Amino acid sequence: MMPVHAPSLVGCSAALRAALDLARQFARLCHPVLLVGPTGTGKSTLARLLHEWSGRTGDFVSVTGGELVDSLYHNQLFGHEKGSYTGANDQAPGAFERAATGTLLLDELQHWSRDKQAAILAPLQDARVTRVGGRRALPITCRVILASTIPLDRLVRDDLLLPDLQYRIGDLVIDLPALVRRREDIAVLAYHFLDGEREASGTVVPVLFDPAALERLLLYDWPGNVRELQRVVQYAVVRATGCERVRVVDLPARVAQAGGGDAGWTTLTHSERQALASWALERARGRRLEAAALLGWHVNTIDKHYRRAVSSHATPNSASGAAARRVTPPNARSDKHKGRRTILTPARGVGVVPCDVRPAADPRPLSQAG
Repeated sequence: MMPVHAPSLVGCSAALRAALDLARQFARLCHPVLLVGPTGTGKSTLARLLHEWSGRTGDFVSVTGGELVDSLYHNQLFGHEKGSYTGANDQAPGAFERAATGTLLLDELQHWSRDKQAAILAPLQDARVTRVGGRRALPITCRVILASTIPLDRLVRDDLLLPDLQYRIGDLVIDLPALVRRREDIAVLAYHFLDGEREASGTVVPVLFDPAALERLLLYDWPGNVRELQRVVQYAVVRATGCERVRVVDLPARVAQAGGGDAGWTTLTHSERQALASWALERARGRRLEAAALLGWHVNTIDKHYRRAVSSHATPNSASGAAARRVTPPNARSDKHKGRRTILTPARGVGVVPCDVRPAADPRPLSQAG
């Protein structure tokens, strides 16, 4: 499994890769797409990636359910003509027009009333809007993305979604799973946020997580998902200022009390551990001891999962398959000072693939994204 990395969507899980693969496939379509995931999983960030990958030249405009006022939502979405109501001294475009040739994100769909959902049916179907007080329909060229914390089937079952809107969405749905469903990403994200704190801070910031602290992170269920993990790392860094490692005592009590021992790693499957080993080797630039220190594993454990990862991406008779069966992979090179092989370079199909795809227009961290 190839770990993936982007400044705001980071991980090595199959679930995250599946979401990003679908996003790339859907990016250049003009049809509406629904993003589904619990709060804090990065729906707004993924929406911006879809906009970037689409090649559209217009702006990215976001409207949340909480922003829409019952008496003004037509105005907010479609704009108004001059003199259409008291105080309308100038013509003003709505969200659909402001996103012309760009992307419009309609967020928090689960909070949209049926009337508000009905109002966007015609624009989605005909690509036209009529301003409040206007007499003619105006063509729109924006691409619409919708986002919800509730899965599509539940929205329909609980009568929270108009059937007509469901049909317009169709099967173009991308699921961003909760962090508890991709625990192998927790360590990757934790180090990603640790790196961010080191870059932003002028003080001595820890460079490693103590193995016991990493276990606690794996055992905690993260109801706030990635956003909560980022805040926990920020808190831990403050507590551990001046130390080389983040310790259990540096974590918030709710996380520190999540458990201990080796139980955290037992929550991961073999393939998930293989992905983590590959990520650690990539981060450590092939240095086995450094990779092992990142995860608190024995160096032999790194070797074992690395070989299995290579083997799982190779046919039995391939060169890489043969290499995986050796004690030391052939692309390791000797450390002249120690007289032993100490550097492994993850093979193709196993290592981290940098995907620096965070939109430059969005300076917010993932913790502030949907």
